[in-house]
Amino acid sequence: MLRRPLLQQTSRALRPATSATRSQRWASTTPSVSPDISVTTDLVTHAMGDLKAMGLASSWTPVGWFQQALETIHITTGLPWWATIVAGTLAANVALTPLLIKYQQQAVNLKVIQPELAPAQAEVEKATAAQDSAALVTAKNHVAQVYHKYKMVPLPGLLLPAISVPVFFSILHAVKDMADAGVPGFKDGGFLWFSDLTVADPYYVLPVLFTAQLMAAVPVFCIPGTKPKTIRNLRIGALMLSPFLAFESSAYFVNWITTMAYTTAQAVVLQQTIRAAPELQKLAAKNVDDTELMK
Repeated sequence: MLRRPLLQQTSRALRPATSATRSQRWASTTPSVSPDISVTTDLVTHAMGDLKAMGLASSWTPVGWFQQALETIHITTGLPWWATIVAGTLAANVALTPLLIKYQQQAVNLKVIQPELAPAQAEVEKATAAQDSAALVTAKNHVAQVYHKYKMVPLPGLLLPAISVPVFFSILHAVKDMADAGVPGFKDGGFLWFSDLTVADPYYVLPVLFTAQLMAAVPVFCIPGTKPKTIRNLRIGALMLSPFLAFESSAYFVNWITTMAYTTAQAVVLQQTIRAAPELQKLAAKNVDDTELMK
């Protein structure tokens, strides 16, 4: 008869202790969060189709196609947006490499045959200035004969600008539209000092770098025989363009700087490689000999 009350008292005495122990264990295993601190996450996960939901990445325009390509690269590789723009721009430039090789071959060949081609072109200019139709026909035939002699045609030289310029501007327009639309991830998808791709470079490093690239690339891409005055005027034009571009988004310049760096370096390498070809060396030597005989 005395045991039951004793057990009941013992049980009642232990219950609060057990409850307190459980509370202490829960507190020891649960991280404490201050009520004054709001827990948020800045990680933006981009999913396929998000650009289309924002009114971008159209399936009917080259601009939309490139935006879709950028979205695919970003999602499949996990690259930050600045690196995604670099990778997409490089891929587009690599795809145009065969055209650039053809263009550089034409440019180097034109420079090699310039001693024979220049007088024929001077005849065309002279006949045009004199408005002598008969002489103009004769002069144009002379130019055509020079091209035919060396198995060259002017058209391939125009093929690269006709295709590459629309491609480059479509890519540029695609990146610019994404920055202007505020694509999630662009705000913190930059690199180093230009962390926000949607705004201009706060230190103007990117605009200055692009202008320097453009001025350095002018003689590389000019056709052989371009007058020094023309090259100088083109460089002045590039310099005057700089202030108007200074307030473009950082994403804009990431695209342009990548394009200029790749195409300029590629053009220089191709020019040196093509000039070293044995057949061009023979052709250059022949033209030098012919020029000496004409003197």
